[in-house]
Amino acid sequence: MQLPARIEDWFRPLAMRSRFDDLWPDLRRFEKLPEVFSNELMPPINLAESEKSVVVTLEAPGMEESDFDIHVVGNQLTINGEKKFEEKTDDKEFRRVEIEYGKFSRTMTLPAAVRTDDIDAVYHNGVLTIKIAKLEPTPTKKIKIRTE
Repeated sequence: MQLPARIEDWFRPLAMRSRFDDLWPDLRRFEKLPEVFSNELMPPINLAESEKSVVVTLEAPGMEESDFDIHVVGNQLTINGEKKFEEKTDDKEFRRVEIEYGKFSRTMTLPAAVRTDDIDAVYHNGVLTIKIAKLEPTPTKKIKIRTE
């Protein structure tokens, strides 16, 4: 093994390790990439928040309202569904199929505490819209300090 000739060369491996350590938190952002690039159906979702409610919209054309199963537990919303494949009929034979079909499950953390007894879900023109009322914030109460 030959030793480095210059003092800077001694520290080069340490500098590379430090650069990698600095980069590592940025790389962890991509840990969900396998989920995105999997072959599972992944309908896009928008999540919006107003003063009184949280609204989730999910694009899922070609489905029926009976194809969805929606659950709210605490501040977690889960939407399960299945887009069924159009069966072959006598008068047509598929030559190419690019529309995605299959089961999906989307779970997200809602940005606020919600009321599970006040949820409205509507499916119209291929878009599922779920409106969930937010809990009223607890009013601030001033505590009087007494002396003994």
